[in-house]
Amino acid sequence: MWQFTVQYLRDKKHLQNLIYVFNPCDFRTEEQYLERYPGNNFVDVLSFDYYQYGGIEKGVLFKQDVSTCLAIQNKIAKKTRKLSALAETGFVEIPDAAWWTGVFSKAIEDNKPSYVLFWRNAGYREKEKDNHYYVPYPGQVSAPDFLRFLKGNNILLQKGLRRYSIYK
Repeated sequence: MWQFTVQYLRDKKHLQNLIYVFNPCDFRTEEQYLERYPGNNFVDVLSFDYYQYGGIEKGVLFKQDVSTCLAIQNKIAKKTRKLSALAETGFVEIPDAAWWTGVFSKAIEDNKPSYVLFWRNAGYREKEKDNHYYVPYPGQVSAPDFLRFLKGNNILLQKGLRRYSIYK
């Protein structure tokens, strides 16, 4: 189905402005990651989603798991000449004041992805009874650490891409 969709959009409809992202879940080996891989001609980016759940103490496990998954993914990315990404991640409400530099930064330091998306800031959700945000707002407990993370880790935000003229 994946190959059919890509071939239809690319070859029949001549859509050349799409990026195809392969994003399996729950893998611990290279073989598990590649179990449903459609082939190098049908994928542009390799990625996965990973969130920290539970309390602040779960940061150690999050750090280990993300690091392990990125190492597997990066190994495959090098072999296949694909970009490596972390398509969705975060820690809802970010209660750990040092999560950005103490947990997340450490999780990606050995195998830096080319792209990371922290999940949405949706505000208060009545049904779930939580404040659904994954990036701090001014005054939030992890906001100062977030700014340290951005300044100290060779992070390039969308605004910074302008100097490289990649959209021209």
